[in-house]
Amino acid sequence: MKSKSAIAILCIICLIFSCKKNKTTTRTKTAIDSTYKIIIDTVNQQPEAHISDDSGDTEFPAIGKSVEDFIPKNYETDLETEGDLNLDGLTDKVIILIKTKDSTAQRTAIVLLKQKNNSYALDAKSIGIVEPKYREDGFLNYDYEDIKIEKNGQLVITQQALGPLGNIESIYKYVGNDLVLSHISTFNMGAGGQIELNLDLIKGIAEQTDIDTMDENMPSETHRKPYKPRKILFENSDPRAIINETFR
Repeated sequence: MKSKSAIAILCIICLIFSCKKNKTTTRTKTAIDSTYKIIIDTVNQQPEAHISDDSGDTEFPAIGKSVEDFIPKNYETDLETEGDLNLDGLTDKVIILIKTKDSTAQRTAIVLLKQKNNSYALDAKSIGIVEPKYREDGFLNYDYEDIKIEKNGQLVITQQALGPLGNIESIYKYVGNDLVLSHISTFNMGAGGQIELNLDLIKGIAEQTDIDTMDENMPSETHRKPYKPRKILFENSDPRAIINETFR
């Protein structure tokens, strides 16, 4: 009789333990199925869980009294340069903005033209001219980045990486009232060779130079391919995609 009672008690204990285990498993599955995305906050070096809003279109004012008027909430300046971009004798600004809480998101570039009354006018905006600052794993896409406005009014954007992205330089300039992409060049190193690509979108010139680094003299060979001149506006440009499409 005592033996039967002991067995009954043991069965009840096993049943209770099994129920608790099933509840724990259900909670774990719910957490895994959550729609929240874990994004590395590379600005503050702390992981943060939130809903990604990359699809949103940030609003910018058409006119502002200062540069600060064009920096939206939850954004900050990542790269900035100034100079006479449209050659009207006034000092303009080009700013690349980054999200303060998600530096893996696409960055936004804005062109601010100085007005005679010292205000600024937003002339162009793009989310394609530079890639995100950081990869999803928290590492930088490029080891070096720089933007500058040269004395001839050209906007030069330079990005350099030791990894597979290599180096890319994009040049923009005003043609009439439009800021257009005029030139793209890239440089990549691989096992036994180097490749330089140059694309002049206005003149219609596409060149590829292959360098043999296995030979101590490093001989090179340059090939040209037909390319129809294209007018690509600043706001519609994606230099990496364009050069990959041209030389694929």
